[in-house]
Amino acid sequence: MNLIHHRLLGVLALTSLTAALACGGSNATGPGGDQSAAQRNALTQAESQWTAAGIHDYNYDFVRNQFGQHDSVQVQVRTDQVTLSKSYLTGQATAIGTAIPDLFSAIDDAISAGLTVGVTYDPQFGYPTHGSINPTVSTPAGGTSWTVVNFTRVP
Repeated sequence: MNLIHHRLLGVLALTSLTAALACGGSNATGPGGDQSAAQRNALTQAESQWTAAGIHDYNYDFVRNQFGQHDSVQVQVRTDQVTLSKSYLTGQATAIGTAIPDLFSAIDDAISAGLTVGVTYDPQFGYPTHGSINPTVSTPAGGTSWTVVNFTRVP
């Protein structure tokens, strides 16, 4: 597993949530159901919009709530690579920040895993602005939600 994919799994808690599913959970619509088809269609449209915008240098803040814990991260991306990912809470570097195309990949992974996914996309550029990923069965750990705020395209 490459480093970026591993980081994304941590961002969206897919490892823990997928493990919860493996313990007997099921999804009524399943990975190929109507709900996931609509989610995948929205994801594909948003990715196309993002690609067409040609944005490769940008800054944003990533606010994450995972398992009852909150973090806010300053993210800088240059030439499609994360150059800074720093927690506002601790001031320390963190692996939470990711480039937008990698966030699309993590959303796709969650849909493919049959998790309950809710995402909204920016109407102008298509990047994900808010999302939640929850197991299809109730777990004490709960799910993950995140928001992309203060997105700024860097010339």
